[in-house]
Amino acid sequence: KKGALQDKNVRKALAHVVNVPQIIEVVNYGYAQEIASFVHPSKKHYNKKLKPYAFDLEKAVELLDSAGFNQVDEDGIRYREQDGEIQKLSFTIKFNSGNDKRENISMFMKENAKKIGINIEPVAREWTVYLDECTNHDFDMFVLGWVQEAIIDDPKQLFHTEAYNGGSNYTGFGDAYSDKLIED
Repeated sequence: KKGALQDKNVRKALAHVVNVPQIIEVVNYGYAQEIASFVHPSKKHYNKKLKPYAFDLEKAVELLDSAGFNQVDEDGIRYREQDGEIQKLSFTIKFNSGNDKRENISMFMKENAKKIGINIEPVAREWTVYLDECTNHDFDMFVLGWVQEAIIDDPKQLFHTEAYNGGSNYTGFGDAYSDKLIED
């Protein structure tokens, strides 16, 4: 909801920077599965037609170029000029300190993003500070996990707009249409 991240193509480009196969192999020792939903694939309502964003730096560059981030500064960081202001592709990615998996994911993001002119700085936070910052939407990006139950999923806590302030919808996902789908 702030800066360059308001641009959908920038967010899509960042999705293509995440090397999920690398994360599965190196961080999770091969014990993980890539999915394209918050629904676990063992559940009957998992949509098998959804495809995750592929790790694809060329596609990420195309998306950034289409968003106008086609100039590079002296530090190799992409930027665009919009409404008389320079917007640089420079972000932080937060994770809770002491969590090696999340730190490694953040470092992979930093290294992959650097290859295409995006600066990402990993920032470790003590757990309670980290959760406060997520709850207060004080982040560019963050790494967090969510555990699912064997029961039917209720996405309201994570994805309903009512959960933006005081709930777990840290990213501000949703609109009236998605709220109605959740409620139905």
